[in-house]
Amino acid sequence: MEAPQKANHWSRHIEEYPLRAVPIVREKGFSVWSLVGMYRVYEGDKQKVLADYGGRLTAEELDAALAYYHEFPDEIDRRLWELEH
Repeated sequence: MEAPQKANHWSRHIEEYPLRAVPIVREKGFSVWSLVGMYRVYEGDKQKVLADYGGRLTAEELDAALAYYHEFPDEIDRRLWELEH
């Protein structure tokens, strides 16, 4: 997983909702864990992830989700594990 280019790069595009406990892309509603999961499925190919979202997700938003994951990997990995099992 790529390291973010700068600290808190994700805060511009990612919102944390304490009641839902699911960080999402601001104004889009895509969960960070689903983007990270898709990124893994496509073996780190960002262009495939973006294509799968059909223009509804920008490269900057995807980078923000990955930066969030880099900062909070346990939270996202736990969610992905729960969905897989």
